[in-house]
Amino acid sequence: MPGRQSPHKTMMVAARRLRVSELYRAGKNQYEMAEILTPDFPTRSGAPISQQTISGDLKHIRAEWRSSRESNFDSKIDLELARIDQIEASAWRCFEGSIGKYETITTKTTSIKQEQEAGCDIDLPAEEKTIKTEKLNGDPKYLAIALDCVKKRCEILGLNSAQKLANADGSNISGINITYMTPAVAPDGQ
Repeated sequence: MPGRQSPHKTMMVAARRLRVSELYRAGKNQYEMAEILTPDFPTRSGAPISQQTISGDLKHIRAEWRSSRESNFDSKIDLELARIDQIEASAWRCFEGSIGKYETITTKTTSIKQEQEAGCDIDLPAEEKTIKTEKLNGDPKYLAIALDCVKKRCEILGLNSAQKLANADGSNISGINITYMTPAVAPDGQ
């Protein structure tokens, strides 16, 4: 079958591309790479490795790097979104937990004088209890955390980009006036 390489050839190409990527990162140009690689990766004809071969290898390597970078970037985005989801869910649970009634119970120990039949007074201990109930509408700091999560998620997903307009120099555009053109209609509807 044409186009199908032997396992040995596939391994040699992979090894050569690995070495090309190392030389590329070391700052070598394509001609220098071909010269360095020719002794280690001889061609069938015995001719030196061509600049075109190195160029093809670099094209393949860059495509792999791009694909790997995009995959890693997407994974990182997914991880950050999951963290934001977790923080937001926790903020909502805390907010819901801060809604309800709050009771404050104050206990005060006093004494009550009680007259005895023999004419002497004795102090009896007594407890005075005060219950204060307050309705809680929820702690707004948890809403602020949830809102920050929504803002961060929108930022990561690029949902805010439609709101931003900028001049070519990067400064913000302000005072935009948009005029809508409507067809002229005669007063009598014709």
